[in-house]
Amino acid sequence: MKKMRLGTLTLWLLIKRVIPCTLKYHRMQYHYYNQHLQEGKIVYMTKITIHNAKQGYRPVESPYMIRLNIRTQIAQLQDEPSDFPKYAFSLAPFPNLYQHAGNTEKFLDVIGRILAVSNTARVLTSSGTLKWKRIIHLGDLSGNMIELSLWGPRALEFQGESVYNIGQKNHVIAIFVGTSMKCIKESSYFLSGTSACRWYINENDIPEIKIFQKSLPTIPDQAVKKIDLQSADDIEKHIEQTTCLQLKDIDPFDKLV
Repeated sequence: MKKMRLGTLTLWLLIKRVIPCTLKYHRMQYHYYNQHLQEGKIVYMTKITIHNAKQGYRPVESPYMIRLNIRTQIAQLQDEPSDFPKYAFSLAPFPNLYQHAGNTEKFLDVIGRILAVSNTARVLTSSGTLKWKRIIHLGDLSGNMIELSLWGPRALEFQGESVYNIGQKNHVIAIFVGTSMKCIKESSYFLSGTSACRWYINENDIPEIKIFQKSLPTIPDQAVKKIDLQSADDIEKHIEQTTCLQLKDIDPFDKLV
């Protein structure tokens, strides 16, 4: 939803991943932007510039993005319009997710019932660094299941224990936006959620979640399960420590299985 006039471009904007664009922060104005651009606020912006959207990892389907500058002015609306859209996503069916493996053109948005959730654990990535990770299993209405891995701050921010407790007696329906499809060894597919990922859980004002809920039995046929995710520290504890002198005395022929 936008409003334009000659001479100055103005824009109605909801800061909740709803914008059909990407915001570029000017380093000198970071604190100013951070103060005014907060999730859930509807703001009035002037003195902005419009550019072509970046080629990779687009959060929404739009050919353009907004770039803020040192002259950009932002003001919060006092009387927020009640019909202003609160969410923006383009849900991808589970069977179609696999064709996006390795594709960096745009992020993927999915909806599903949370079937299982893990603890957070620091794991060793393929690049050799330690990162926080949490695993979530999502199911669609056709019985398909996909694994979602949340990384870094997103793994810590997700309220896994709360979701598990609610899921013992009720359905937990979630929309995850800003994910990407990954594949390991051409056989193991999973969704990955990093800094761009957000989620909306059991939000009654989202029609897609309400429709999903109504398609399920009133009483859940199964509770949300726990996944035990081992940390790199736990795995390291079980590694046998051997000195070079001890290795010298080991007969490899006796150790062959």
